[in-house]
Amino acid sequence: MFDLFISHASENKEEVVEPLYLYLTAKGYKVWFDKYEIKLGDSIRSKINAGLQESRYGLVILSPDFFKKKWTKDELSALYSQEEIDGKRILPVWYNISEQEIKKYDSKLVCKFGVKYELGLDIVVEKIAEVVGKPKIPPRPEDLLKLYISACYDVEAFKEFCSDIVEKNDFRISTPTEIVDKVPILIQQKIISRLIPIVNQSHLKLLFTLCCLIYDKSEISDDVLSTIISRGLSDEEILDTYAYIPRRASNFLCKKFLRSIECSTSVFTPVQFETICLSGAFLDYCLTKENIVFYKIVSRWEKDNFTGVYVGDAVQFIVGAYERVKDIKEKYKLKRIVVSWDDRHLLDDFFESESKENNIYRMAAWFCLDRGKTERDNWPNQ
Repeated sequence: MFDLFISHASENKEEVVEPLYLYLTAKGYKVWFDKYEIKLGDSIRSKINAGLQESRYGLVILSPDFFKKKWTKDELSALYSQEEIDGKRILPVWYNISEQEIKKYDSKLVCKFGVKYELGLDIVVEKIAEVVGKPKIPPRPEDLLKLYISACYDVEAFKEFCSDIVEKNDFRISTPTEIVDKVPILIQQKIISRLIPIVNQSHLKLLFTLCCLIYDKSEISDDVLSTIISRGLSDEEILDTYAYIPRRASNFLCKKFLRSIECSTSVFTPVQFETICLSGAFLDYCLTKENIVFYKIVSRWEKDNFTGVYVGDAVQFIVGAYERVKDIKEKYKLKRIVVSWDDRHLLDDFFESESKENNIYRMAAWFCLDRGKTERDNWPNQ
Protein backbone atom coordinates (compact mmCIF):
# COMPACT_ATOMS: atom_id res chain seq x y z
CA MET A 1 0.00 0.00 0.00
CA PHE A 2 1.29 3.45 -0.96
CA ASP A 3 0.81 6.56 1.16
CA LEU A 4 0.62 8.89 -1.84
CA PHE A 5 0.04 8.78 -5.60
CA ILE A 6 1.60 11.75 -7.40
CA SER A 7 -0.49 13.01 -10.31
CA HIS A 8 1.44 15.50 -12.44
CA ALA A 9 2.23 16.83 -15.89
CA SER A 10 5.45 15.51 -17.41
CA GLU A 11 6.67 19.11 -17.87
CA ASN A 12 6.84 19.42 -14.07
CA LYS A 13 8.58 16.10 -13.46
CA GLU A 14 12.17 17.33 -13.21
CA GLU A 15 11.63 20.70 -11.51
CA VAL A 16 8.88 19.77 -9.04
CA VAL A 17 7.94 16.12 -8.78
CA GLU A 18 11.40 14.54 -8.57
CA PRO A 19 12.52 16.76 -5.64
CA LEU A 20 9.16 16.28 -3.90
CA TYR A 21 9.36 12.50 -4.35
CA LEU A 22 12.92 12.38 -2.97
CA TYR A 23 11.93 14.55 0.00
CA LEU A 24 8.87 12.45 0.83
CA THR A 25 10.72 9.13 0.55
CA ALA A 26 13.57 10.55 2.64
CA LYS A 27 10.94 11.25 5.31
CA GLY A 28 9.80 7.64 5.21
CA TYR A 29 6.64 7.87 3.07
CA LYS A 30 5.88 5.26 0.41
CA VAL A 31 5.11 7.17 -2.79
CA TRP A 32 3.80 6.03 -6.18
CA PHE A 33 5.72 7.96 -8.84
CA ASP A 34 5.43 6.80 -12.46
CA LYS A 35 9.15 7.25 -13.12
CA TYR A 36 9.95 4.39 -10.74
CA GLU A 37 6.77 2.30 -10.92
CA ILE A 38 6.20 1.90 -14.68
CA LYS A 39 8.73 -0.44 -16.28
CA LEU A 40 9.57 -1.22 -19.88
CA GLY A 41 6.67 -3.06 -21.55
CA ASP A 42 4.12 -2.30 -18.79
CA SER A 43 0.62 -1.17 -19.67
CA ILE A 44 0.65 2.49 -18.68
CA ARG A 45 -3.09 2.68 -18.03
CA SER A 46 -3.13 -0.54 -15.98
CA LYS A 47 -0.17 0.55 -13.85
CA ILE A 48 -1.70 3.99 -13.20
CA ASN A 49 -5.08 2.49 -12.29
CA ALA A 50 -3.40 0.04 -9.94
CA GLY A 51 -1.36 2.86 -8.39
CA LEU A 52 -4.49 4.93 -7.80
CA GLN A 53 -6.28 1.98 -6.20
CA GLU A 54 -3.32 1.11 -3.95
CA SER A 55 -2.66 4.66 -2.67
CA ARG A 56 -4.27 6.25 0.36
CA TYR A 57 -4.13 9.80 -1.03
CA GLY A 58 -3.70 11.50 -4.38
CA LEU A 59 -1.09 14.29 -4.40
CA VAL A 60 -2.10 16.46 -7.34
CA ILE A 61 0.49 18.92 -8.70
CA LEU A 62 -1.67 21.67 -10.16
CA SER A 63 0.03 23.76 -12.82
CA PRO A 64 -0.93 25.29 -16.19
CA ASP A 65 0.51 22.16 -17.86
CA PHE A 66 -1.52 19.83 -15.63
CA PHE A 67 -4.80 20.99 -17.12
CA LYS A 68 -3.59 20.51 -20.69
CA LYS A 69 -2.99 16.75 -20.36
CA LYS A 70 -5.43 13.92 -20.96
CA TRP A 71 -3.64 11.56 -18.55
CA THR A 72 -3.80 13.99 -15.65
CA LYS A 73 -7.47 14.72 -16.27
CA ASP A 74 -8.19 10.97 -16.23
CA GLU A 75 -6.24 10.57 -12.97
CA LEU A 76 -8.10 13.47 -11.40
CA SER A 77 -11.42 12.03 -12.50
CA ALA A 78 -10.50 8.67 -10.93
CA LEU A 79 -9.54 10.38 -7.68
CA TYR A 80 -12.87 12.22 -7.61
CA SER A 81 -14.68 8.91 -8.07
CA GLN A 82 -12.72 7.31 -5.24
CA GLU A 83 -13.52 10.24 -2.95
CA GLU A 84 -17.23 9.63 -3.49
CA ILE A 85 -16.87 5.93 -2.62
CA ASP A 86 -14.43 5.74 0.26
CA GLY A 87 -13.61 9.35 1.15
CA LYS A 88 -10.16 9.20 -0.42
CA ARG A 89 -8.86 12.73 -0.36
CA ILE A 90 -7.19 14.83 -3.05
CA LEU A 91 -4.24 16.87 -1.77
CA PRO A 92 -3.57 19.81 -4.13
CA VAL A 93 -0.12 21.37 -4.50
CA TRP A 94 -0.12 24.60 -6.50
CA TYR A 95 2.85 25.22 -8.77
CA ASN A 96 3.15 28.45 -10.77
CA ILE A 97 -0.64 28.84 -10.91
CA SER A 98 -3.19 31.21 -9.39
CA GLU A 99 -6.56 30.59 -7.78
CA GLN A 100 -8.27 32.28 -10.72
CA GLU A 101 -6.57 29.93 -13.20
CA ILE A 102 -7.56 26.84 -11.21
CA LYS A 103 -11.14 28.06 -11.00
CA LYS A 104 -11.20 28.49 -14.78
CA TYR A 105 -10.20 24.86 -15.28
CA ASP A 106 -11.98 23.14 -12.37
CA SER A 107 -14.36 24.91 -10.01
CA LYS A 108 -14.38 21.95 -7.57
CA LEU A 109 -10.60 21.98 -7.13
CA VAL A 110 -10.47 25.63 -6.19
CA CYS A 111 -12.66 24.84 -3.19
CA LYS A 112 -10.04 22.43 -1.86
CA PHE A 113 -7.34 23.96 0.31
CA GLY A 114 -3.98 23.70 -1.44
CA VAL A 115 -0.38 24.48 -0.56
CA LYS A 116 1.94 26.48 -2.81
CA TYR A 117 5.08 24.63 -3.88
CA GLU A 118 6.99 27.92 -3.82
CA LEU A 119 6.74 27.98 0.00
CA GLY A 120 9.41 25.29 0.11
CA LEU A 121 9.39 21.52 0.31
CA ASP A 122 9.58 21.46 4.11
CA ILE A 123 6.33 23.46 4.33
CA VAL A 124 4.64 21.39 1.61
CA VAL A 125 5.55 18.12 3.31
CA GLU A 126 4.52 19.50 6.70
CA LYS A 127 1.04 20.21 5.30
CA ILE A 128 0.91 16.74 3.73
CA ALA A 129 1.92 15.18 7.06
CA GLU A 130 -0.98 16.90 8.82
CA VAL A 131 -3.34 14.78 6.69
CA VAL A 132 -1.40 11.61 5.89
CA GLY A 133 0.27 11.32 9.29
CA LYS A 134 3.66 12.23 10.62
CA PRO A 135 6.75 10.93 8.82
CA LYS A 136 7.91 7.55 10.00
CA ILE A 137 11.54 8.63 10.21
CA PRO A 138 13.37 11.99 10.21
CA PRO A 139 15.24 12.83 6.99
CA ARG A 140 18.68 11.30 6.98
CA PRO A 141 21.65 13.50 5.97
CA GLU A 142 22.48 11.20 3.06
CA ASP A 143 18.91 11.50 1.74
CA LEU A 144 18.97 15.29 2.03
CA LEU A 145 22.27 15.36 0.19
CA LYS A 146 20.85 13.18 -2.58
CA LEU A 147 17.90 15.57 -2.83
CA TYR A 148 20.10 18.67 -3.00
CA ILE A 149 22.48 17.20 -5.54
CA SER A 150 19.53 16.33 -7.79
CA ALA A 151 19.14 20.09 -8.33
CA CYS A 152 22.79 20.70 -9.27
CA TYR A 153 22.96 19.46 -12.89
CA ASP A 154 26.13 17.56 -11.94
CA VAL A 155 28.02 20.87 -11.47
CA GLU A 156 30.90 20.03 -9.13
CA ALA A 157 31.14 23.40 -7.33
CA PHE A 158 27.46 23.29 -6.35
CA LYS A 159 27.63 19.59 -5.42
CA GLU A 160 30.50 20.40 -3.04
CA PHE A 161 28.49 23.30 -1.60
CA CYS A 162 25.56 20.96 -0.94
CA SER A 163 27.83 18.35 0.60
CA ASP A 164 29.38 20.94 2.92
CA ILE A 165 26.10 22.42 4.17
CA VAL A 166 24.63 18.98 4.88
CA GLU A 167 27.72 17.47 6.52
CA LYS A 168 29.29 20.55 8.16
CA ASN A 169 26.49 23.13 8.28
CA ASP A 170 28.98 25.48 6.59
CA PHE A 171 30.83 25.79 3.29
CA ARG A 172 34.38 26.44 2.20
CA ILE A 173 35.54 30.01 1.68
CA SER A 174 36.71 29.09 -1.83
CA THR A 175 33.26 27.89 -2.96
CA PRO A 176 31.84 31.28 -4.12
CA THR A 177 34.97 31.97 -6.20
CA GLU A 178 34.79 28.53 -7.80
CA ILE A 179 31.14 29.04 -8.68
CA VAL A 180 31.73 32.50 -10.17
CA ASP A 181 34.83 31.43 -12.12
CA LYS A 182 33.71 28.02 -13.39
CA VAL A 183 29.91 28.03 -13.69
CA PRO A 184 28.08 30.07 -16.37
CA ILE A 185 25.76 32.69 -14.89
CA LEU A 186 22.59 31.18 -16.35
CA ILE A 187 23.45 27.77 -14.86
CA GLN A 188 24.18 29.40 -11.48
CA GLN A 189 20.82 31.10 -11.50
CA LYS A 190 18.97 27.95 -12.52
CA ILE A 191 20.61 25.80 -9.84
CA ILE A 192 19.95 28.36 -7.12
CA SER A 193 16.31 28.62 -8.21
CA ARG A 194 16.02 24.82 -7.97
CA LEU A 195 17.68 24.71 -4.54
CA ILE A 196 15.51 27.39 -2.94
CA PRO A 197 12.33 25.31 -2.52
CA ILE A 198 14.09 22.08 -1.49
CA VAL A 199 16.71 23.07 1.10
CA ASN A 200 15.81 22.53 4.73
CA GLN A 201 14.96 25.54 6.85
CA SER A 202 18.24 25.05 8.72
CA HIS A 203 20.20 25.53 5.48
CA LEU A 204 18.39 28.61 4.17
CA LYS A 205 20.85 31.06 5.77
CA LEU A 206 23.79 29.32 4.11
CA LEU A 207 22.10 29.54 0.70
CA PHE A 208 21.36 33.23 1.33
CA THR A 209 25.01 33.78 2.32
CA LEU A 210 26.22 32.14 -0.88
CA CYS A 211 23.90 34.39 -2.94
CA CYS A 212 25.32 37.47 -1.21
CA LEU A 213 28.90 36.37 -1.87
CA ILE A 214 28.35 35.79 -5.60
CA TYR A 215 25.81 38.62 -5.99
CA ASP A 216 28.01 41.23 -7.66
CA LYS A 217 29.22 38.94 -10.45
CA SER A 218 26.35 36.52 -10.85
CA GLU A 219 23.43 38.92 -11.32
CA ILE A 220 21.39 37.46 -8.47
CA SER A 221 17.97 39.10 -8.69
CA ASP A 222 15.87 40.61 -5.92
CA ASP A 223 13.18 38.03 -6.75
CA VAL A 224 15.58 35.20 -5.88
CA LEU A 225 16.59 36.80 -2.57
CA SER A 226 12.98 37.67 -1.78
CA THR A 227 11.96 34.03 -2.33
CA ILE A 228 14.65 32.81 0.07
CA ILE A 229 13.59 35.35 2.70
CA SER A 230 9.89 34.57 2.25
CA ARG A 231 10.56 30.92 3.04
CA GLY A 232 11.13 32.01 6.63
CA LEU A 233 14.60 33.55 6.88
CA SER A 234 14.46 35.59 10.07
CA ASP A 235 15.83 39.09 10.69
CA GLU A 236 18.45 37.60 12.98
CA GLU A 237 19.56 35.15 10.29
CA ILE A 238 19.83 37.97 7.74
CA LEU A 239 21.81 39.98 10.26
CA ASP A 240 24.21 37.08 10.81
CA THR A 241 25.36 37.56 7.20
CA TYR A 242 26.06 41.32 7.53
CA ALA A 243 29.76 40.92 6.71
CA TYR A 244 28.85 39.53 3.28
CA ILE A 245 26.56 42.31 2.03
CA PRO A 246 27.43 42.88 -1.65
CA ARG A 247 29.30 46.00 -2.74
CA ARG A 248 26.57 46.71 -5.30
CA ALA A 249 23.58 45.53 -3.27
CA SER A 250 20.18 46.68 -4.55
CA ASN A 251 17.95 49.00 -2.54
CA PHE A 252 15.80 45.97 -1.71
CA LEU A 253 18.74 44.11 -0.16
CA CYS A 254 20.07 47.21 1.65
CA LYS A 255 16.62 47.81 3.11
CA LYS A 256 16.41 44.21 4.34
CA PHE A 257 19.76 44.49 6.11
CA LEU A 258 18.96 47.88 7.63
CA ARG A 259 15.54 46.72 8.84
CA SER A 260 17.14 43.60 10.32
CA ILE A 261 19.53 45.82 12.29
CA GLU A 262 16.66 48.05 13.40
CA CYS A 263 14.49 45.12 14.52
CA SER A 264 17.26 43.10 16.11
CA THR A 265 16.87 42.25 19.78
CA SER A 266 20.64 42.52 20.23
CA VAL A 267 22.66 45.69 19.74
CA PHE A 268 24.46 46.00 16.42
CA THR A 269 27.79 47.43 17.54
CA PRO A 270 29.72 50.34 15.95
CA VAL A 271 32.42 47.93 14.78
CA GLN A 272 29.82 45.73 13.07
CA PHE A 273 28.26 48.75 11.42
CA GLU A 274 31.67 49.87 10.23
CA THR A 275 31.98 46.52 8.46
CA ILE A 276 28.60 46.70 6.73
CA CYS A 277 29.33 50.27 5.61
CA LEU A 278 32.20 48.93 3.51
CA SER A 279 29.49 48.22 0.94
CA GLY A 280 29.27 51.41 -1.10
CA ALA A 281 25.66 50.62 -1.99
CA PHE A 282 24.65 50.22 1.66
CA LEU A 283 26.36 53.45 2.68
CA ASP A 284 24.63 55.24 -0.18
CA TYR A 285 21.28 53.80 0.90
CA CYS A 286 21.76 55.01 4.48
CA LEU A 287 22.65 58.51 3.29
CA THR A 288 19.99 58.99 0.67
CA LYS A 289 17.07 56.82 1.79
CA GLU A 290 17.15 55.92 5.47
CA ASN A 291 18.99 58.58 7.44
CA ILE A 292 16.47 58.69 10.28
CA VAL A 293 16.46 54.90 10.71
CA PHE A 294 20.23 54.93 10.78
CA TYR A 295 20.24 57.62 13.44
CA LYS A 296 17.90 55.52 15.61
CA ILE A 297 20.38 52.64 15.39
CA VAL A 298 23.31 54.84 16.32
CA SER A 299 21.35 56.31 19.23
CA ARG A 300 21.43 52.86 20.83
CA TRP A 301 25.19 53.11 21.15
CA GLU A 302 24.88 55.96 23.64
CA LYS A 303 22.10 54.16 25.50
CA ASP A 304 24.16 50.98 25.79
CA ASN A 305 27.32 52.80 26.84
CA PHE A 306 29.41 52.16 23.74
CA THR A 307 31.79 54.91 24.75
CA GLY A 308 35.27 55.40 23.42
CA VAL A 309 34.60 52.97 20.58
CA TYR A 310 36.57 53.33 17.38
CA VAL A 311 34.31 53.74 14.38
CA GLY A 312 34.97 54.88 10.84
CA ASP A 313 34.56 58.37 9.45
CA ALA A 314 31.76 57.22 7.15
CA VAL A 315 29.64 56.22 10.13
CA GLN A 316 30.35 59.47 11.94
CA PHE A 317 29.52 61.48 8.87
CA ILE A 318 26.13 59.88 8.35
CA VAL A 319 25.26 60.71 11.94
CA GLY A 320 26.52 64.24 11.48
CA ALA A 321 24.59 64.66 8.24
CA TYR A 322 21.37 63.97 10.07
CA GLU A 323 22.15 65.57 13.41
CA ARG A 324 23.81 68.70 11.95
CA VAL A 325 25.69 69.38 15.14
CA LYS A 326 29.36 70.18 15.59
CA ASP A 327 29.74 68.18 18.77
CA ILE A 328 28.65 64.82 17.35
CA LYS A 329 31.96 63.22 18.19
CA GLU A 330 31.86 64.54 21.72
CA LYS A 331 28.19 63.58 22.19
CA TYR A 332 28.76 59.93 21.35
CA LYS A 333 32.36 59.83 22.61
CA LEU A 334 33.43 58.22 19.37
CA LYS A 335 37.03 58.09 18.19
CA ARG A 336 38.00 58.17 14.54
CA ILE A 337 39.66 55.59 12.38
CA VAL A 338 40.22 55.74 8.63
CA VAL A 339 39.16 52.97 6.29
CA SER A 340 41.83 52.29 3.68
CA TRP A 341 40.86 50.86 0.32
CA ASP A 342 43.82 49.98 -1.87
CA ASP A 343 41.73 49.31 -4.96
CA ARG A 344 39.68 52.51 -4.59
CA HIS A 345 36.57 50.62 -5.73
CA LEU A 346 34.38 52.44 -3.24
CA LEU A 347 34.89 55.76 -5.00
CA ASP A 348 33.90 54.15 -8.29
CA ASP A 349 30.78 52.71 -6.71
CA PHE A 350 29.72 56.10 -5.45
CA PHE A 351 30.17 57.88 -8.74
CA GLU A 352 28.14 55.28 -10.61
CA SER A 353 25.15 56.17 -8.47
CA GLU A 354 22.36 58.49 -9.54
CA SER A 355 22.86 60.41 -6.31
CA LYS A 356 26.41 61.45 -7.16
CA GLU A 357 25.45 65.14 -7.07
CA ASN A 358 24.45 64.84 -3.42
CA ASN A 359 27.15 66.68 -1.48
CA ILE A 360 26.60 64.74 1.72
CA TYR A 361 26.92 61.52 -0.20
CA ARG A 362 30.07 62.65 -2.01
CA MET A 363 31.71 63.75 1.18
CA ALA A 364 30.95 60.41 2.82
CA ALA A 365 32.71 58.73 -0.08
CA TRP A 366 35.75 60.84 0.63
CA PHE A 367 35.61 59.96 4.30
CA CYS A 368 35.89 56.29 3.35
CA LEU A 369 39.19 56.83 1.56
CA ASP A 370 42.61 56.87 3.11
CA ARG A 371 43.43 60.50 3.77
CA GLY A 372 47.06 59.70 3.16
CA LYS A 373 46.24 59.11 -0.49
CA THR A 374 43.46 61.61 -1.09
CA GLU A 375 43.84 65.24 -0.08
CA ARG A 376 40.79 67.25 0.92
CA ASP A 377 41.88 70.15 -1.30
CA ASN A 378 41.84 67.83 -4.31
CA TRP A 379 38.32 66.59 -3.65
CA PRO A 380 36.56 68.72 -6.29
CA ASN A 381 38.91 67.29 -8.93
CA GLN A 382 38.61 63.64 -7.87
